[in-house]
Formats: sequence, structure tokens, C-alpha cells
Amino acid sequence: MKIPFLHNIRRGLATNSSSSHSLVFYNNERSSDDLESGKYIDTEFGWNNFVLDTLGEKLVYALTAVVYRETDWDTVATPELVADLRARFGHLFPELDDDAYWINAIGGHVDHQSTFSVDAVTLAALRDKHSVVYGGNDNSDYDPVTDSGRGRYGREKEDEKYAKLGVDLERTREEGWGL
Repeated sequence: MKIPFLHNIRRGLATNSSSSHSLVFYNNERSSDDLESGKYIDTEFGWNNFVLDTLGEKLVYALTAVVYRETDWDTVATPELVADLRARFGHLFPELDDDAYWINAIGGHVDHQSTFSVDAVTLAALRDKHSVVYGGNDNSDYDPVTDSGRGRYGREKEDEKYAKLGVDLERTREEGWGL
């Protein structure tokens, strides 16, 4: 059996922003179908460090990007605004059928230099169980795998998770791939 090995591939636009958001595809499934997590995730996707590995988190990330372009940063979620946004963009996010997702995205933020086009291809990539979104900045030594981030990603938990997936952690770390 071939042991999976992680490496970096960069395609598309690169900016000089100090915040970075990356959509990473793995050989093995890394994302769960959990939608509930999207109702409660912190929707501040700027310089902060984050790892999005559930369907709900990834879709609310995309929804926040859409809402952020359509509203002011200090917009308050009203029933009328939620209804308007759902009428205009609900077809893109049929899984997000509870107003709680939309309310969470309103007032959220995606760094202006890390925004992205929310189209069918992007949404398909986010829905893929092999994809994970990582975010952070180049002003710190934060590592989304080894540091605690939002409190869910300690080193032991990640090592256990990678071991179950069959990732050769020793080889991956020796070759400098950041795990």
C-alpha cells in the first residue's frame, strides 16, 4: 500500500496580502457532512487563524464572502435582510436552510485581499470531502496543525487524525511539508 504524502500546489492569483486563505485538497476524505457547525462558527475570516473542515463551516465561509460583498461591515441582521439575501443567493446554498446560517454570515468578514468568486466550481470544491480551508497570516509562526487555532486543533488530535488516514507523518515532517 502506498502511504499518502502531502505537498503544496499553488495555482491562480497570488497577492501581497499578509492574510492567506487556502483551499487544500487531500488524497483522503478530510471533511465531514456536519452542517450544524456552520451556525456557530466565528465568521471573521481575515487575519485570524482558522481551519474549516466541515461542510457547514466551508459553506458559511463562502456565504460570508457573498454577504460581505453585498452589505456593509456593520450591517445588522434583520428578518428583511435575511429574506432578501436568501431570495437572491439561496439557490447557491440549498443546504443552509435555517436562518441561523445567514444571520451568522451577516456582519462576518472575509479579508478584502482574500475574497474569492463564489461560483459553481468553487462551491463544488468546498463541498468536496477531500477539501479543507486554512486561513491565517504571515505575521506569526502559527501552524494550523500544531497550534490550537480555534481550540479544536491540538498536535495530539491532529497526529491521531492523520494516523487514521494513513499519512506518513514522519516522512512528511522530514521533507518539510509542515505537519
